[in-house]
Amino acid sequence: MKYWIIVASKEHVQAAKEGEFCQACHGKKWPLAKMNTGDGIIFYSSKQKLRSNIFYQKFTAIGFVK
Repeated sequence: MKYWIIVASKEHVQAAKEGEFCQACHGKKWPLAKMNTGDGIIFYSSKQKLRSNIFYQKFTAIGFVK
């Protein structure tokens, strides 16, 4: 079991939670391909929106790979 931290905007994390998916590195496959079932994921949001100057700087979600 491994643990991963994904940095994404709060807006993207909320969309991922609703759709039960995650994305990293702007949709590149290789980061997610390293994950295995049962691995833990923590999401950190430095901003509220991707191209915004409004900082958020909080952990926004936690979960496990299905």
